[in-house]
Amino acid sequence: MRTVRSIGNAALAVWLALALTVARIAPIALMFALVAVPYRVAGTLVVIVGVVLVVHTVSAARAAVLDRGDHRALPDDGYVVQVAEEARAQGLPVPTVLHLEGRSDRAQDPVTIRGWRWCFVLTPAGVAPQDLVQQVGPDLRDGTARIRVLLWAFDLAVTDWRVVLRMMATPFRKGVRTDLRLYLFPLLLLSPLALIGYLTARVLGAVTGMLLPRRFRRAMPAPVSAGARAEPGTHDATLPEVGPSTPNWRRVPDLRPIESLLGPSARVIIALLVTFPGTYQGLGVLPAERTAWAWEEGPAWAEVVDVVHTEHSDGLLEQVGIRHNSTWRPQVALPNSSHVWLAEGTTQVDAGESIQVMSWTAMDGEHHRHPRQTSWTRYIVMSLLMLGASVGLSLPFATSLPTLLGLAGNIRLRRLDHDQRVLTGRRHRRRRPWSRLGTRFADLL
Repeated sequence: MRTVRSIGNAALAVWLALALTVARIAPIALMFALVAVPYRVAGTLVVIVGVVLVVHTVSAARAAVLDRGDHRALPDDGYVVQVAEEARAQGLPVPTVLHLEGRSDRAQDPVTIRGWRWCFVLTPAGVAPQDLVQQVGPDLRDGTARIRVLLWAFDLAVTDWRVVLRMMATPFRKGVRTDLRLYLFPLLLLSPLALIGYLTARVLGAVTGMLLPRRFRRAMPAPVSAGARAEPGTHDATLPEVGPSTPNWRRVPDLRPIESLLGPSARVIIALLVTFPGTYQGLGVLPAERTAWAWEEGPAWAEVVDVVHTEHSDGLLEQVGIRHNSTWRPQVALPNSSHVWLAEGTTQVDAGESIQVMSWTAMDGEHHRHPRQTSWTRYIVMSLLMLGASVGLSLPFATSLPTLLGLAGNIRLRRLDHDQRVLTGRRHRRRRPWSRLGTRFADLL
């Protein structure tokens, strides 16, 4: 039975990875396919699944715990130690234990969420340590706990497109402030991309819902912060007004509904303008240039008859001997005796040597390229820069909470995990996270 569930989880993980990728980058991938170089787009599509998994699930486990856990009521030290001893006795990874946010609408079961370096168990109060480990053991053994991270990241992607599309429709809603209408009207130019992303995510969400086993929905409570959403830009009569009473034309709006749009909007923008273009410029270059695609001819050897070399500064990297900006543009003699200029690249080429050339025909004529156009130093530098930028920008917006509260909760969650690791003798960092900075900020949640 466990083997069958493991195989099903593996198939579900593959589907969720592909669905998450399509839901995140479908609009920009379609646009690049129409306007960008075909082989570069193809190479980007080869590696984009791995990039999306790194960028958009790197903190998904912590975000899921942050949205579903009750950080005000923590389990006592004795309970945590008993859970750790019981988990070790059964050969299971020792989890960090937190309480589920209290709900009165239905009974709750313990939930396991496991990331790359994190393992959390969210449990209702009153569950004995032996019963807790007994209930979460199967999920830790067959990979169900890891699937929940992918499921959370995919659900968040679907929700983001719905929120962004509703935000773009805000100017046409009743009761919206005039200034907010003026701010949001320019965003209507991006509505085709938002509509494509929303429809794609909606279809993928429906298919995933049919493929999803019942045990995932039964044991994965919805995030607390997802409830009670108000229309952005509308006035809440329960809030006090600040400003002159007569005439009463200045109101301080409720910023919480507007701030709740920042996270979804930022995640969509990062995926469209950083994740995919960054992969196009970085990790996607290697498979793009080194692969002979179906629509191309070659590779064929051609002699270099002329080279245009352009020196560029490499900044600080030049001081350690890394050259990745200088370019060489070769002119080659094709087998039919015609001479063509290839695109400039960062791989050094000298006149008189023979290089491989790929050819393909498009509507604007015949094109040629060098399969080793980009040097290894350029490839590595651009890959690290683009991947680092994507991960760094996505971390503050990983949770569905408003940005500042999400950062505060993330800091406190790191501390709680560190404290339980020290208490149970698990591997941990030498210093408590944020021990000198952000103490009051992290205690907001």
